[in-house]
Amino acid sequence: MKAGLPIAMINFNLRSRSLAHCILSSEAKILIVGEGEDLLKASTEILDEIPGVNVYCMSTKLGDGNLKSFGSLMDSVNGSQMDRSVRNKVGFYSTCVYIYTSGTTGLPKPAIVPQVRMIVAGCTWSAFDMAENDVTYITLPLYHSAGLLIGVGNTITSGATLVLRGKFSTSHFWEDCRRHNVTVIQYIGEVCRYLVSGPKRLTNDPVAFVKFDLDTQAPARDKTGWCILIKPGEIGLGIVPLNTGRASFPGYKGKKEDTEKKLFRNVFEEGDVYFNTGDLFRVDTNYYLYFNDRVGDTFRWKGENVSTTEVSNVISELDFIHDASIYGVKIPGCEGRAGMASIHLKDPNQDRLSPIMLMKLSKHCNAALPAYARPRFIRVQKELDLTSTFKQSKENLKQEEFDITKIRDPLYYLHPTIDAYFPLDQTIYYQIISGNIPM
Repeated sequence: MKAGLPIAMINFNLRSRSLAHCILSSEAKILIVGEGEDLLKASTEILDEIPGVNVYCMSTKLGDGNLKSFGSLMDSVNGSQMDRSVRNKVGFYSTCVYIYTSGTTGLPKPAIVPQVRMIVAGCTWSAFDMAENDVTYITLPLYHSAGLLIGVGNTITSGATLVLRGKFSTSHFWEDCRRHNVTVIQYIGEVCRYLVSGPKRLTNDPVAFVKFDLDTQAPARDKTGWCILIKPGEIGLGIVPLNTGRASFPGYKGKKEDTEKKLFRNVFEEGDVYFNTGDLFRVDTNYYLYFNDRVGDTFRWKGENVSTTEVSNVISELDFIHDASIYGVKIPGCEGRAGMASIHLKDPNQDRLSPIMLMKLSKHCNAALPAYARPRFIRVQKELDLTSTFKQSKENLKQEEFDITKIRDPLYYLHPTIDAYFPLDQTIYYQIISGNIPM
């Protein structure tokens, strides 16, 4: 086409008399045959019926002596840019392509597609802002005008990337789209109905989101024992399939049970294995993901996972602190959760942190914890909340966060530039939640 030569797009399913007719009716001088034994055999069988046509095959097994190698021909071609004078005589209404009729009234007939129609057809998707960063997925045969003129044409004119599949497949359609990051799909006739009516099945997305039971700290399962995929608008645990070849988890050095804790087995079917990311996400109706929280005794802040146990152990090293409960709290406009420590002082007569205590706490946290793990807020409680099994209860603390309008206990905040703790009052509180004091 670049050389200005008309092309006849032959249906590769044709054989015998119909195939010979289509080649002869186009008055073609050259026939280029694709790879595959079927195409080679079909072309060899009609050689006597298409005299004067030079046949080039992409297959390495040429067989008949009258067949020539297309690969060898291309290897001998000069790779320099084609001179534009080659197509000086090509105009808007010169023949670009022959597209054949379906043959409903006799044998297929070559319909003329002029250059102007190819150009117009190849610019239609510009109305939808198709650009060079798009990826087009085409399963339609290119001997039809929809696949060639519109599909290939618009991909070329926009400078986009083209993904071709030899044959439409309901079961592989969406899998191909995900694998190649497809942004534009082309359909005709019954394609959409085939896709909608196809059987529902689990796909190999690189991640799945399942309902999570906060009480058991494990994925919720239905009556049959399988995990439950969340719906748009819900919050679920991100898990990654390990038996698809895409991801792997070598495990931890040391105890085998530590590795097993990060794995879920028999999630959607017998024998499957998924890695537990430990992250809860909300999926909206447009399937956009939003990080919600970490499960277990961790939370995420500044892109890092914070171990509540590690922070609690560090703070409890101070001689005036009896115990510390660490958890994450939301700050409007900030991703993840900021660290907050609810502490119980050793001195029963002490109900708040003195200036000396605040200074010691600041220095100790700055020396022993990375910046992202240092609690942004401190709460002093007379007694820490415990469960019936004497474990720290954090649910009420998480709900109250650092809301000074709800909490009567003394509150403190970590000054973002001084890296020291100061009392939190209403003025500072409202500046923090309004974003005027970045945390």
